[in-house]
Amino acid sequence: WMPYPERLCMEMVMDAQAENPNAHALNYMAVVGGGENRVVIQDTLSGERWVVHPQQVINAAGPWIDFANEALQRPTHFIGGTKGSHLVIDHPELRRNVGEGEIFFENHDGRITLMLPYFDRVMLGTTDIRIDHPDQAVLTADEVEYMLDMVKRVFPSITVQREQIVFSFSGVRPLPSMDANTTGQISRDHSIRTLEAGNGTTYPIHAMVGGKWTTMRAFGEQMSDVVLTRLKHPRAHSTADRAIGGGRDYPTTPEPQHDWQ
Repeated sequence: WMPYPERLCMEMVMDAQAENPNAHALNYMAVVGGGENRVVIQDTLSGERWVVHPQQVINAAGPWIDFANEALQRPTHFIGGTKGSHLVIDHPELRRNVGEGEIFFENHDGRITLMLPYFDRVMLGTTDIRIDHPDQAVLTADEVEYMLDMVKRVFPSITVQREQIVFSFSGVRPLPSMDANTTGQISRDHSIRTLEAGNGTTYPIHAMVGGKWTTMRAFGEQMSDVVLTRLKHPRAHSTADRAIGGGRDYPTTPEPQHDWQ
């Protein structure tokens, strides 16, 4: 459970900028063109455009990877994203029964679903539905029914009404494009797919396919190793022992000592 993923994302951005004064985070930017030796980015708020001349490009656009590559004149079909939605429920009886642990269980369709305490509410999730365009990831009525019905599988005596839904959210997993009978069979592993220079561009494009919060630093270091190797620059810093987010400068707790004799 990650209660503040947006805050963690900001911590990662600030870490990068503090580590290297040449790193610049530009929010609300979209790739709108490219080819040859340039990448065109646009401020989606002001409409202003800039041209960048890169040596290499890392495409970390998640479920939008293929859309970014198409804008760079290098169309791909790397992503086969699936939509996942969650509900947050205000239901005191359900909250008491869930307790303080996360409950994983197999729903009627074989999907592993969950419910967990979310402060004084309960979070239900998640769905796993193929989607062609991540901008279309919105909660549907069918998903609501799916998640409300699954409560009965664990707590048959508890009924949750739609009026008790206080929040919902949907996102798209940047999973690899692959043939699978069910969405649950699509690999959750991450990989780097490289488009070498050529076909009208002078720079390679490294697409980060897959990945999630739990593997973000490992995946980030793997990607940076690829870029550093090509630039013939040795790695100067590692995140292996660096605290994440608010853990920085937090007092450490000594490891417990055990006498196994």
